[in-house]
Amino acid sequence: MNDTIDIDVLMIKYWDGTAEIDEKEQLLTWLQQSDTHKQEFRSKHKIWLTQEAASISKSEIYTALKDTKQSILQSSVSSKIDSILPWLYRVAAVFILAFATSFFFLNYTSIGEKEVLVNKVIMPQGSKGVIGLPDGSKVWLNSGSSLSYKEDFLAENREVSLDGEAYFEVEKNKAKPFVVKTANVNVEVLGTKFDVQNYLDRDEVKVTLIEGSVKIASDRKDYILKPNEKYVLSKSNKAEKVEMANGMASRIWINQRISFEKKLLKDIIPYLESWYGVEFIYNSSFENNTHLTFTIREDTLNDILKSIEYISNIEFEIKENKVIIK
Repeated sequence: MNDTIDIDVLMIKYWDGTAEIDEKEQLLTWLQQSDTHKQEFRSKHKIWLTQEAASISKSEIYTALKDTKQSILQSSVSSKIDSILPWLYRVAAVFILAFATSFFFLNYTSIGEKEVLVNKVIMPQGSKGVIGLPDGSKVWLNSGSSLSYKEDFLAENREVSLDGEAYFEVEKNKAKPFVVKTANVNVEVLGTKFDVQNYLDRDEVKVTLIEGSVKIASDRKDYILKPNEKYVLSKSNKAEKVEMANGMASRIWINQRISFEKKLLKDIIPYLESWYGVEFIYNSSFENNTHLTFTIREDTLNDILKSIEYISNIEFEIKENKVIIK
């Protein structure tokens, strides 16, 4: 296990889903030996994640892992990104940066009398990124969210557990339904695109369907969503409803930028809610004839609202995760 090539091989086999259980146990043991090993694992995982985005072969990725070990061990996260494979960075810089501050964990969890190896990805506040699951499905994690799944993900039903918000693009497999478990509801699909929002510190659970079909299983009843429908559950009073929604707006937060050109504020609000993870509160009679043109990249919500106030007669007030239009 002290041989560099051996550990790199284990990492590659783990990431592409070909590692046997004993190899995963070896990798877990190696990770638990030191924080340096965990740091090396996370840094090399960023390189591996660029494979699909940059169409790079596994042999090239292996060479990259091998050649950059010393810079990984001796550099900070920021200097690693600057020094690891400049040619690879140019091709997939955005993909790498999306994972610059994410955390990937491998751990054992007891389920009944059985110990199960569990993968967990945590996206800290201010970060967001995309994860590739063993079945080819993709998950975009929003800021302050986490996703976990068992090492035998493909054994029976494909199950993941979510805290926070994630956008899913699920590979179709009729024999193995895909299930997103949250603290309040479960979402079951065969293959589709949808967004789930369930932050522990917020009252509402929201599931918005963009494409395909999903089944929502709550404590009271099941709901079948159609594209551009949103399921909403209030945790405090257990009230449930299904309403029409802008499906594309619900997933806009996965992008690196968003632009508006001569749009009314009432049409922009759904995008701002998704981008910043907030809820706008305003009177149903709210109308605004001001057409807005602007682009959001890394701007804070406060900066955007101040800019809108400057060019209109609208005032905003922020209270926790709510924006009130006065």
